[in-house]
Amino acid sequence: TSQAPAVATVPASVTIPEGQTSATASVSGVAPGSAVIKASASRYADGTTTANVFAAVLSLTPGSLDFLPGDQGTLTVAIPVPAPAGGFVVSLSSNATGVATVPASVTIPEGQTSVPFTVTAVAVGTATISATASGFTGAGATATVRPVPPLSLAPALVIGLGLQANVVVSIPSAAPSSGVPVSLVSSAPGSVSVVSPVPIPAGARSATAQVTGVGVGGATITARAPRFVSATNSVTVLATFAITFSPSPASVTATLSTTVTASISAPAPAGGILLNFVSANTGI
Repeated sequence: TSQAPAVATVPASVTIPEGQTSATASVSGVAPGSAVIKASASRYADGTTTANVFAAVLSLTPGSLDFLPGDQGTLTVAIPVPAPAGGFVVSLSSNATGVATVPASVTIPEGQTSVPFTVTAVAVGTATISATASGFTGAGATATVRPVPPLSLAPALVIGLGLQANVVVSIPSAAPSSGVPVSLVSSAPGSVSVVSPVPIPAGARSATAQVTGVGVGGATITARAPRFVSATNSVTVLATFAITFSPSPASVTATLSTTVTASISAPAPAGGILLNFVSANTGI
């Protein structure tokens, strides 16, 4: 007998065949909970056991995946009790196969309660991954496929022959614990050389690289990093810097003063440029 038939039921009796020591009885779960099952027979002490009935509910863990196109992630589907002989088949589906795909089904091996499976990211978007099985409440998880983030490389530079300047390579969000290894390549190393690689440290969003004008001309600097869209910018190398004044000529009344602006033909390098002014006629 079951002492909690609202939780589990058993047949009224079973017969142990002559010469045998045991017989099998079917225990049917009705609702989640525990029920004491009691067996009694004339001239034998009663025997008891406990039947634990679990809700027929599937689960998917983790509840969400976040990855990039072409990546693969793992979800695990589980049942509350070990799978029966032959295993337990769970059907899988994605509501947006253009975003993420899954196998049609997986089998939880006999005696096991869970099995992992692969989710493949196809394109940017969000998909709901569902797990279903006959007689069980299904489960769902969210797969979010993000765009591949871009690198940024700035500024465009104009530098003098033999001089150096810095470019900054940046990412949209803080680098992971392993950092982001960035490689920099000059399209014309005979004109412009660049220090490479330049790692972006964990938690940082940028790193600085030094470029050197080694020959008159120009080059395109390309920044590349795994799982990022590459970035480019230009560097021009001039033979000399030109200095110009504005206004020119300058007009001023005797005993008074005015201002002139001195400009150079390219941004000053790190540390700036000292301009020396000399008047050709200090008496005027």
